[in-house]
Amino acid sequence: MVSEDNLSLIIPTYNRHKYLYRLLTYYNKQEIEYQIIIADSSTRGKKTLNEKAISAFPKLNIKYLSFPVDIDPFRKFLEAINLVTTKYCVICADDDFITPNSMKKSIDFLQRNPEFTAVGGYYYNFIALKRGKKKKTFYWRKYLFFYKNKENYMTITSPEPKDRLSIHLANYFPTMYYVHQTDFLQMIYKEVLQNTTDVRFCEILLDMLTIIHGKIQTLDILYGARESIVISSASTYSGLAHYIKNGTYEEKFLKFRECLVNHLTKKQEITVQDAEKIINDGMEAYIQNHLAVNKKNTVNWLRMLIRMLLIKLKDFRINVSQYREFSFKKQIDLEKWNINDPPKNYLDDFNDIKETVLKML
Repeated sequence: MVSEDNLSLIIPTYNRHKYLYRLLTYYNKQEIEYQIIIADSSTRGKKTLNEKAISAFPKLNIKYLSFPVDIDPFRKFLEAINLVTTKYCVICADDDFITPNSMKKSIDFLQRNPEFTAVGGYYYNFIALKRGKKKKTFYWRKYLFFYKNKENYMTITSPEPKDRLSIHLANYFPTMYYVHQTDFLQMIYKEVLQNTTDVRFCEILLDMLTIIHGKIQTLDILYGARESIVISSASTYSGLAHYIKNGTYEEKFLKFRECLVNHLTKKQEITVQDAEKIINDGMEAYIQNHLAVNKKNTVNWLRMLIRMLLIKLKDFRINVSQYREFSFKKQIDLEKWNINDPPKNYLDDFNDIKETVLKML
C-alpha cells in the first residue's frame, strides 16, 4: 500500500469520463492515499457521468471541483492548486498515468535536494487496440522519441539560471506534470496568468519560470504513460506557427519575454539586454525544433488516422481467414512502436498500467 500525506494529485478533466474512470480504476487498484482533486470543466451531462464514476471509488480520497465549461484551462489549474494544503503537488491529465512509485521517488528527491524545483521521470506513449472479440494489443514507445538526444537535456543542473534557461528553451520538453512544491507551483501559475492567457505560451512560461528558479531532475524511472490519441485536448489550441502566420506572435512573445526577463534579472546579476538576447535566441531554437517535428508528426498522425479508418471498413468486408492475411503492423504503421517488455526496472509499473488499459479496452 502506498500511503503519503504530503502530496496532492490534481486531475483536470473535460468531457472524457471514460478516461477519468480508467485512471481512477488504476489508482484504486494501487491503493493510493494521496488526496486526489478532480478539476472538472465538462458539460453538464458529462459532469453527471464523472460524479457517478467518482462514486464508484469510495476508498479513494477524492475532492471534486466543478468549473464552468468555458474556463481557461490554466485558470482552472491554478484554482485547484490554490486549494492544496500538502507540501507537494502534481498534475496528471485524465488520459495519463503517473505511477505512485514515481511520485514517491520524486518527493524523496525533492526533500533531499531543495535547489530543485521539479522532479519527474520518463514517460511512455501507448496505443491500445482491440482486434476482433478477444485480441488486444498494447503498443508503447518512449515519449518524445522523435527528438534526437532529448534525454541528454531532461536533467538540467547548471548553477546559473541563464544557462539553465538557454538549455531548456533550445531543448524543450514539458515539465508541468512533474512533482513540484505546492507553494512554488502556486506562485508560478499566478505569475503566468498575470502575463498571458494563451495556452501555448502558458505552458512554456511555466516551464521557463521553473528552470529559472531551480534545477530540474528527470529520474531513471517510469514516471508515467500517456495515451497517443489523434484528437487530444492539446490539439484544440493554436500553436506558435499559427501565431507567426496570422501576425499575433510578436505581441504574445513580448509579454512572455517581459515576464522571464523580470524573473531572470532578479535571480541572477544580468542586464535586461543580455536577458532579452538569451530568450530571443532560445525561442528561435525552440520554434525551429518544434516546427520541424510538428510538421512530421502531423503527416504521421494523418496517415495513422486514415489507415485505422480503412481497417474498420475492412472489418465489414472480409472474413476472419482473409483478415489474417493482412499485416496489422503495415496497416497501422507501427514500425516505431514496441510490443515487447520495457527494461526490467520499469516493468512492474509498466505492467500495472498495461493491465488496467487492456482490461478496460
